[in-house]
Amino acid sequence: VPVNNRTRIDVQLQEAATALEEIVVVGYGSQRKVTMTGAVGAVNVGELKQSSTANLSNSLAGRLTGLVAQQLTGKPGSDGATIFIRGIATTNSQSPLILVDGIERDYTQIDPNDIETISILKDASSTAVFGVRGANGVLLVTTKRGTSTGNTFTFNTQQSLQQNKRLANFLNAYDYAVLYNEACLNDGKPERYTQTDLDHYKLHDSPYTHPDIDYLDQFLKPSSFQSQYNLNMRGGSDFLKYYVSASYLDQNGIYKYTRDNAYGVSTDARFKRFNLRANLDMRISKTTTVSFDISGRNDDRFGPGND
Repeated sequence: VPVNNRTRIDVQLQEAATALEEIVVVGYGSQRKVTMTGAVGAVNVGELKQSSTANLSNSLAGRLTGLVAQQLTGKPGSDGATIFIRGIATTNSQSPLILVDGIERDYTQIDPNDIETISILKDASSTAVFGVRGANGVLLVTTKRGTSTGNTFTFNTQQSLQQNKRLANFLNAYDYAVLYNEACLNDGKPERYTQTDLDHYKLHDSPYTHPDIDYLDQFLKPSSFQSQYNLNMRGGSDFLKYYVSASYLDQNGIYKYTRDNAYGVSTDARFKRFNLRANLDMRISKTTTVSFDISGRNDDRFGPGND
């Protein structure tokens, strides 16, 4: 502010804490983050799109304080994680209450592109409206809705590679036999493998009687491919607002694909998912708005026992 010859300068400060203005879904409504007194956490939906996981529960891991995710398998189509909010609070059921647009339902296979907000309610003051059902916390998922600011078409695609995080490093047959003989000598027992056996293992000249097979290399691929596509339309007017979305996911397994073998059986696991969603809001009067939500999903799981 230039001083010049003035002896008095009036300065008015303006609030710039944009994070505090963030709208967070709480129970059956929403409020600004700065006015909340309960323990509520919200995840940035943009971060969910950066993750290449096929299951939404795995995308939440590490992004919300107080939320713990436990994944027991990585099989395509069955790789969802069990989530806990602030640990285990009850003995009969440890899972939190999960609501999608106010209705209790599964959320793990929702396309992240369709999500507007995700919040977790962690303490008694924030979950009081749900009563005893909120004893283990509440996870609130809100999907996108139409706007009256214009019509937009969006297409998103994501291509990713999946790999095993860590594999055991096994000894080859020769080193195993040598160390096994050494262990026998240390225990005062006779050696199990003769020098002839050791020579065959080392030279690989008798694969049927003295095999040396890397089974991880025989059954597993170094990586698998995953594709995701999403097309959505969003817009409307003051009378009708709409959000329509369609998405497709194709997740391959890590096993080597052998459909062309003599038996025509696939040993690989594969998961395909088709999602459809339509959220409509119609303002029929100045005080009344009618909302119509419809969503559907078709899952195809392939693999031993599912093909």
